[in-house]
Amino acid sequence: MSLSTDLAAARPSRWTRAVLGLSALFVLAFAATHVLRPGLDPSWTPISEHAIGEQGAVMTIAFLALAAACGALFVAWRRALKGWQGVVARIGLVLGFLGFALAAIFPGDSVLATPQTTTVAGMVHGVGAVLADGVPLAALFAAWSMTRAGGVQGRQAGLMWLGAGISVSGFVAVVVVMATFMPASGRLGPEVPIGWAGRYMMATHVIWLVIAAWVQARVERAGAAA
Repeated sequence: MSLSTDLAAARPSRWTRAVLGLSALFVLAFAATHVLRPGLDPSWTPISEHAIGEQGAVMTIAFLALAAACGALFVAWRRALKGWQGVVARIGLVLGFLGFALAAIFPGDSVLATPQTTTVAGMVHGVGAVLADGVPLAALFAAWSMTRAGGVQGRQAGLMWLGAGISVSGFVAVVVVMATFMPASGRLGPEVPIGWAGRYMMATHVIWLVIAAWVQARVERAGAAA
């Protein structure tokens, strides 16, 4: 086997590298939306608000990057996920892909919108937000599947469980904020710090994707060296 072939075999697959690249693209686009619209208060303004208006295309790119990252990880893990836990993890990734794709294609309604001004696009965007909760589901069951099957051990297994815990914590943060601060009217406002919770949840998605891709890269390198 030639040196070039050895080096190619030692490199992570294109799908694993795509997860890392798409995660980086999301971070850049998401940060750019906050620079472009500094007037939006991040403490209570939902992230979907950044997809509205002339600069909304940047947030659309961010959502698409996350959708594509979920899809790339699905392909990268096509042989890594075992058992029924792996099936659940795959379903979670599909839900995440669909959720972020819908969020990108259908902009949400403004936080100031009333029930009378709600649009179909806004309702579909809301469905996408719910489907995106499949990501922490995928994180939890992927860690279970990969460590149970023995493909991931030691520090890498610990990282998978750490990533799962981080991902689930983002979902929990949003649920706690909504349950604690949401008024009876259901209207968001400065008194509901959903903005920070939502941004934290998005950060946990990216952190988990990076951890999952890094672990998968290590598994691929170990397999190539065997």
